[in-house]
Amino acid sequence: MSREKLLDIEPDQELSFHIEVGKQASSAIRLCNNSQNHVAFKFMSSNPRKMLYVRPRTEIISPRSCCDVEVTMAAPEEAPSDMQCNDNILIKSVVVHLWYTVEQSQQLFKKNKYEDGDWKLRVVYVLSNHDRSGEEGASLNGSTVQERSLNDTEQDRNGRRVGDLLTRGLTIVFLCLIFGYILVKMLPIIWSLTFMITVFVINMGRRVVSDSIQDWIARAMFYLCFHWIQALFQRRAAA
Repeated sequence: MSREKLLDIEPDQELSFHIEVGKQASSAIRLCNNSQNHVAFKFMSSNPRKMLYVRPRTEIISPRSCCDVEVTMAAPEEAPSDMQCNDNILIKSVVVHLWYTVEQSQQLFKKNKYEDGDWKLRVVYVLSNHDRSGEEGASLNGSTVQERSLNDTEQDRNGRRVGDLLTRGLTIVFLCLIFGYILVKMLPIIWSLTFMITVFVINMGRRVVSDSIQDWIARAMFYLCFHWIQALFQRRAAA
């Protein structure tokens, strides 16, 4: 830790990054020089493998002036499991002469000649609003899935009922078609039996009715059978 704080740093304890998978995260730092001297600063990371982009990484701040620094973290491929980070950002600062350039101040940092202005910021991960809303929505997924399962069960029941009605309807139609087909095929036999029964009744009625009535009934039955057979053949010929 530093023995003397040359710059006022905001924030001065930790630097927060709103983590979202596949997106870069940025955070801002303000450095203010409230002294009468020119102060140079340089940003360093405790974990060089982590891609942190600092703009500007090094600069000289005039007396009674401030400098805004943007720190950008590379887009993570996956969210940290425990959202914990042990990394720190080190801000090195040193008093320089009025005529010093940024390149000359870097030589002072390389020589490690000045260490009295070092300051550490702890890196903190914060869950983004999008991911937070996703976690809050996850608590509702249970009830939503349950409601959907109930709706699906009711729909399955209604579907089975409709299927049963359709099956019964098709069965009835099929049976009606079979009955009609059998009836059409048996009509000649039915009419033949009817004719034979009629002739038998006429022969049996000879003992009861006179010859004239018997002839009239025979002619009438013959006339009806003849016209029925004629109509039947005409229908078949038309079909």
